[in-house]
Amino acid sequence: ARAALRDGRGPALHVPDNADLTGSDLIIRDTAPRPETDAYGRGLEITGNSQVEVDRVLMANNHSVGLFVSDSGSLATIRDLEIFGTQLSPECVEFSCQATLADGVSSLLEGSAILDNVWIHDNAQFGLRAQADDSLIVRRGGIERNKTGIQVSSPIFDYRLVNFEVLFVDNAVDV
Repeated sequence: ARAALRDGRGPALHVPDNADLTGSDLIIRDTAPRPETDAYGRGLEITGNSQVEVDRVLMANNHSVGLFVSDSGSLATIRDLEIFGTQLSPECVEFSCQATLADGVSSLLEGSAILDNVWIHDNAQFGLRAQADDSLIVRRGGIERNKTGIQVSSPIFDYRLVNFEVLFVDNAVDV
């Protein structure tokens, strides 16, 4: 499946519980926060044991998170990925809604992402965010000009999982 999603609200594309999505040539850009809360505005959201496998993906100028993978069993496998310009949602700035959430990629609550050939740049907070010790694998690419290159919550995260031919360049803080 090919798709271009522009100027959406909430998550531009939500892959719900126990769903599968495969395709190529996906563009998600300029997603605005939800009008009722002025929060979120994620690009691609994968939850509840869902599987996504996509080639050639561009996510630009979304809010909160470009690629969000959450919940045990959820997996995003993406080749040729560029994410840039993720910005804070207005609601997150005013309230305590994780005031630093403006990430290129977030893999949380045992959700997993395997990314190959990436360029994740110019996001307002983290280029990459991982919560579990093996939830994020990145091969080949660049993580650059983000406030922080990668933020990891697990004390036993193996940074070799994100360092196979991956360059961290010009982030305010790399790790």
